[in-house]
Amino acid sequence: IAETKYGVQDYYDIEPDLPKHLMKIQPCPYDTDEFKNLPEKGIFRLLNNILMDTKVIMFLGRVHEIKGNDILIRGFAELLKKRNDVILAIVGGDDGHMDFCKQLSVDLGIEDKVKFTGFIGGEDKLKALVDADIVVQMSRYEQGAWAPIEGVLAGTPIVVSDHTGSGEDIRRLKAGYTAEFGNDQDLADKLDYVLNNYDDALRLTQTAAQLIDDKYSMNACINDITDIY
Repeated sequence: IAETKYGVQDYYDIEPDLPKHLMKIQPCPYDTDEFKNLPEKGIFRLLNNILMDTKVIMFLGRVHEIKGNDILIRGFAELLKKRNDVILAIVGGDDGHMDFCKQLSVDLGIEDKVKFTGFIGGEDKLKALVDADIVVQMSRYEQGAWAPIEGVLAGTPIVVSDHTGSGEDIRRLKAGYTAEFGNDQDLADKLDYVLNNYDDALRLTQTAAQLIDDKYSMNACINDITDIY
């Protein structure tokens, strides 16, 4: 079972002779129930001294090289050349790439605009997601768009790298925007576009969240998964 066509390719890279009838693409179901009652806005900002009128660009996940936070930081630095009302929040525990990312923000002269919160989970994670203006994932590799979809379910627009299974998910669900991986200017332009067209981005997000709840939630997909087994 693969989540996306990128996952299928992974399997064939390992076992090229795998019969096609033994391969099934089943998008990963999402636990939408935890997003039914979202916390009030403003708590994450208050705890992290972020003004309400500041735009929060957020990454949520482990800080590992594969997640591409260095790509995100470089794109964010380009965004700062366009506007100064933004801040980047890296929300996640260190998985070997935190020091590099912190030093990169210093090298680019934007360390005062980048916050590293460490791991946040449970209700606190939801507080972070609802306070973000955009959730971004510039991964080098992903089978699917798990963390970005959590952003969508929290009502927050998303931008992901275009070449991964995450990008495939977002295009299939029409759930957000993609940026060319490694193209700092394209990422900056996409972020700026979303912020400048935020009402449109919110409508896109809300429509996708309803679609996910209706067709791709655990409750909606459980029979399909049971049939496979």
